[in-house]
Amino acid sequence: DGTYLYYIIDVDGFWVDGKPINMTRRSYKAIIDSGTSLIIGSPSNILPIRMALSNFNILQIGINGKLYSIPPSVYMLRVGLDSIPAIQESTFPDEVFIFGDTFFRAIYTVFDLESKKIGFAPHKDMPAVTPVV
Repeated sequence: DGTYLYYIIDVDGFWVDGKPINMTRRSYKAIIDSGTSLIIGSPSNILPIRMALSNFNILQIGINGKLYSIPPSVYMLRVGLDSIPAIQESTFPDEVFIFGDTFFRAIYTVFDLESKKIGFAPHKDMPAVTPVV
């Protein structure tokens, strides 16, 4: 019937403070899902991301040749007296991620249902978008 349940985008990769994270693939797919709270991926992809963020660095996601930044103030969640990363593992194929609310808090997302397009821009309080190098 032409109903879109979710959008799938190409992801160029992941960076921390402008340096690429060594992962299993060069490119990925991501489901953009406003009904999910976290960034979710396979254990083989989430582990290198979380290791690279061990010093609470800025996570950058490459989309269409641009790096969008997610600072620790967004990807770390307070749970009682502890903080946990809102970047978690699940049983997914290696090439697929789900980008949920953690993504939306840092990256303004426009869903154009009529044209079946999606657009991104950094929130005004987030670091500027930089080109993928």
